[in-house]
Amino acid sequence: MFALKMKILGFTSILFGIAAAIPHERFTRSIDTTFYYNYDALTLFLRNMTATYPQISKLHSIGKSVEKRDLWAIQIGDNIDTVELGEPKFKYVGNMHGNEVVSRQILIYLIQYLLENYQKIDRVTKLVDSVDIFIMPSMNPDGFEKAKEGECDGVRGRSNANNKDLNRNFPDQFDRNTGHSRQPETQALINWIEGTNFILSANLHGGSVVASYPWDDSPSHKATGVYSKSPDDDMFKHLAQTYSNNHLTMHKTGRRCGDQFTGGITNGAHWYDVPGGMQDYNYLHSNCFEITVELSCCKYPPRSELTQEWENNREALLSYIEQVHKGVRGFILDEHTGGPVANASIDVKGINHTIHSAADGDYWRLLAPGTYHIQASGPGYEAKSVVVHVSFDAATEVNFTLTKSPVLQWSKESDYGITDNVAKAYSKNIDIQTELRQLADVNSEIMEYTVIHKTGEGLVVPAVHLTKNLHLHEQDKPHALLIGGLHGDDPVTVEMLMRLIRHILQGYLQQDRNIVSLLKKCHLHIIPELDPYGIEHAQMGDCSGAQNNGTSDFHSLSLEDAKLDYLRREFETHKFNLVVSLAAGGQYIVIPWENELDGLMQTDDEDVFQALARSFADSLSSVYKPETCGKDLPNGIKHGSQLKGDSNAVLMDEVYNKYHSLMLSVHLSCCKFPDADKLPEIWMDSMQPLLNLITKSLQGTYGKVTDVHHSMIPDTKIKIDHHVQSHPVLATGEFYFLMTEGTHLLEISAPGYETLTQRVLVNSDSMTNISIQLTSEISHIDYHKYEDLHKVVSNITTACSDRAKLVSFGKSTSGKDLWMIDFGPESSDARYVPEMLVVGSLHGDERVGYEMALQLSEHLCTNYKKDFIITSILDDTRIHIVPTLNPDGLMKSEEGKCEGGKGHTNNNNKDLDETFVLPDSNMTMKPEWETKSMLDWLKEAFSPSVTLVLRGGDLMVLYPHHTKTVPLGEVDRQNLVSLGLVYADRHPAMNLKKFRCGSGKGEQTSELGIMEASDYNVHTGSFMDYMYDTLHSAAISVYMSCCKYPKQSELLDLWLVNRGSLVATLQQARRGIKGVVLNTGREFLKNATVSIEGSTHLYPVDNGGRFWIYLAPGSYKVTVASHGYVTQHKTVTVEEDLESTEVIVALEKEQRILGYTNTLLVLGIGIIILVLVFVITAILCLRNRKALPYSKVGFRRLNVDETDSEDEIFGDIRKSQQLSNGTQEYHDETDSEDDNEEHKLFDTRSAKS
Repeated sequence: MFALKMKILGFTSILFGIAAAIPHERFTRSIDTTFYYNYDALTLFLRNMTATYPQISKLHSIGKSVEKRDLWAIQIGDNIDTVELGEPKFKYVGNMHGNEVVSRQILIYLIQYLLENYQKIDRVTKLVDSVDIFIMPSMNPDGFEKAKEGECDGVRGRSNANNKDLNRNFPDQFDRNTGHSRQPETQALINWIEGTNFILSANLHGGSVVASYPWDDSPSHKATGVYSKSPDDDMFKHLAQTYSNNHLTMHKTGRRCGDQFTGGITNGAHWYDVPGGMQDYNYLHSNCFEITVELSCCKYPPRSELTQEWENNREALLSYIEQVHKGVRGFILDEHTGGPVANASIDVKGINHTIHSAADGDYWRLLAPGTYHIQASGPGYEAKSVVVHVSFDAATEVNFTLTKSPVLQWSKESDYGITDNVAKAYSKNIDIQTELRQLADVNSEIMEYTVIHKTGEGLVVPAVHLTKNLHLHEQDKPHALLIGGLHGDDPVTVEMLMRLIRHILQGYLQQDRNIVSLLKKCHLHIIPELDPYGIEHAQMGDCSGAQNNGTSDFHSLSLEDAKLDYLRREFETHKFNLVVSLAAGGQYIVIPWENELDGLMQTDDEDVFQALARSFADSLSSVYKPETCGKDLPNGIKHGSQLKGDSNAVLMDEVYNKYHSLMLSVHLSCCKFPDADKLPEIWMDSMQPLLNLITKSLQGTYGKVTDVHHSMIPDTKIKIDHHVQSHPVLATGEFYFLMTEGTHLLEISAPGYETLTQRVLVNSDSMTNISIQLTSEISHIDYHKYEDLHKVVSNITTACSDRAKLVSFGKSTSGKDLWMIDFGPESSDARYVPEMLVVGSLHGDERVGYEMALQLSEHLCTNYKKDFIITSILDDTRIHIVPTLNPDGLMKSEEGKCEGGKGHTNNNNKDLDETFVLPDSNMTMKPEWETKSMLDWLKEAFSPSVTLVLRGGDLMVLYPHHTKTVPLGEVDRQNLVSLGLVYADRHPAMNLKKFRCGSGKGEQTSELGIMEASDYNVHTGSFMDYMYDTLHSAAISVYMSCCKYPKQSELLDLWLVNRGSLVATLQQARRGIKGVVLNTGREFLKNATVSIEGSTHLYPVDNGGRFWIYLAPGSYKVTVASHGYVTQHKTVTVEEDLESTEVIVALEKEQRILGYTNTLLVLGIGIIILVLVFVITAILCLRNRKALPYSKVGFRRLNVDETDSEDEIFGDIRKSQQLSNGTQEYHDETDSEDDNEEHKLFDTRSAKS
């Protein structure tokens, strides 16, 4: 039937052409067909025609040839300078091959024919009025100039001036090699085709007589015989038949030019394969349908044949233009505004070819006669469909009014308009396999697709790897794993991950800056369907999963379980930093622990988990709202252990413990298997939160750990921010850790190497690189003789000359130097920094304190500018280390004497720790030289905020006092215990709540290895007590070894166990409050004092009004006072970090009146007022006593002024009031002062009653 219709249509066109033949002859006598137009003649002709007919024609140059000849195209239409709505555009292109010249000539004749016969021949007038016609007589003017008349075959002039065949030079769908070395003529036509909304076109050639239609080539590129069918094959055959049937000879049966074609038409590829042809490019890259027409057997016939060629083609040329009005046409409009919808898609069911509306919303869809389902959809609009019947007549008009869709508008703006991502459909496992395989083939640069498991039912578990560095397993970059379908009853999670994959691939294809950056910086692994069996058995509408018999228990299984063997292999192959399991059945996020650990719900990485969870939830605020999914479902961010009914969940905890992968479960939909119509909205809500979560995995630090020779170090571990758990680095030394924004402290350790700390600053959503080199641990420690002390400490201060200097602050009893190493900023540094004093070997037999003080000094010097903590200590603290205050005793002590003995005292046999007598003590003694030297130095130095005394003979921390007579304030005790805990907590043996040495006190309990000194050893003159009571320094004594003078072989172990505690205690000098006291004139108040509520201390300021007080974290009430100034009270909080809280106090002068301060005046006035009140009260009491006789018989004296009359006092009350007993109320109206009369009257009235 369709073939019959085509024959009828063609026959009708022929009849129309014959009927119109006579009037054509009458108006075409001026067309001169006796010569060929060269380039100059053609140019002159076109200019003359547009000059003659300026109202209906315009000349355009759409580009230049290789030899700089214009590629002329003439436009013909009734309103030549106006874009007419609803009017289609048509084009003819001739002479593409320069030696195929018939097309060039007949298009010249067509131009003349149309212009000269406008408004003379109705048919011509209708064409010019209803079609915007463009005619290019020559696409290859350079080739034409080389061609020779009479050469019917041959190739002279066929190609352009670069010897390129222009009809093999366009990009091709089946051959990527075409389109290279793009010629200027080709590029000009591409720009013209893509920049002008042509609907129909023909490319005119020579060398045969046939109308050829797409495709021009095939995937096999077989030379001939392959019918390569385009989606619009029926319409293309109709167009080819229209030209052939209206040509005087083309449609006739028989062999012509060595070829034989049925009906004068052919499929291009079936005739012969032409990759890179122009007709296919038109159809693929624009709205234009184009065929190729071969006009004559001879490519360059003698001019004598031109008249006949014009007659052969004239009717075909006109009839073909008229086909632009076939099919469906109309407008696409916006329902709300009524305005046009540009670039809307028009699709026909069953025909896989989309055309688009023009800028004014008008469209033309060429279709052969028949009934079609047509759909229109615009960017951001809901699609609309209609059924249309297309007849043999003019195009059917169908207008579409589209309604904007929030999802589609969002898709256009945010999801690259990916159609499949707004599809209302679920994918089956086989669909997922096919799509991922195809996507990996097309995007092989950034995507890898593998199958990690096959089920017994033939289903597969797919895995996708996305990154710019696909073949490099970079461990210093984050690896994130996203899992869908873990529970087996939530197909919505599978869909979300498939859409995420499409989004990332399309984003990279479009070079979206964020997507490109993401794939450069991380490795993204996606398992969209972990449990395909459960997903395949889920039932749509089952929101809770209750109806799914295939629901898996994967989340409750260990990775060691055989069911999850394929997932375990992924964890062992890749070091996943972030693992996200998408889930449904609510909108909330679950983080570890799923099962409490030692009563704790939180992991060490709680802050990181929270940051990750918030990166998703903050972009989807409904996560925080209880009403989102109903009150029975959780909301917000939850620890798994908080949730009921999921107590068997173990996977998240195991992943964290075993692989240190931060895993969280993101529940993104209230329903596990919602209707497919809901998928676009769920994707719209979830896409950006998912991308934010992935992007947050880029926030952290990465690097490599090596030794000083850049070699890998085995068993290296890194601890972050003093967490309990350490994380191993990879065998390559590389690491990457997710972190919160801000500064973090890394502690890097490895067996046989010095532990190192480094600070790293992490910015939002960015990675910080850090390179770490560890130095080998010292292998042994030798005792240092006092004779060598000067040399040892000199070497230290020389090596660290910018941060250390050597000082002799006095002499011992025997005249030996008392050496001190001063670490920290130069005294010329104007900054106010805290001071700390470390003293070793008060007792000469406690040699361990001496050696640890020296080792500490070497450690500080060696690691300055290498270790962050030590560098920050020496940059911001002045530390004074005295290796020994008792060199005389030190020289007498004996190695291995754990209980001590010789050398305990100085040369005067004085225990130096009993010679630091408080200034107000009644004891009178001549100070020892060592004591005097220290006291003299302390007078000149700044008072240290913290003092550390290094002792031996036990494992303990003591705090003041050694006497029972001085009580500690509660705040004082808390601060000293806190300071002691810093040391004890980092010592492997001290925090076991009992003394660890057999010193006779072994069964005494203590608070985490800390005790007040008087409970341990009572004596006076303690150096620790002196520092605390006199200089208000937070002082502790640390007993570092059970043996006072251990064997040399034990020194290294002692150093290693005490090193961390010593460094941590040095950091405490910066903790507390610091500040300055000024008056309102900005002058320093050097006589001011600072006190803390709950403390017995009164802290003086220095000459610059400054103070620095050690305080443990907490809130304190601080009082600042100075004589002659108003006292100020402040509440100050000391934070957990090691930075001090700064307090700047400006005191106002007290105002004085008559030489007294306001306070005294107020107090004095208050006392005077109090005395006056007392005197007045006493007088009133005495007056009232006179009325006592009357009060005994029922009267009381009225306290009124004697001048007041009774009327004024009582008013009308006395008027004829009756008493309750019926008698008149008594009124004293007499002036008599005779009391007896009053008594008589009263007695009389009483008797009557």
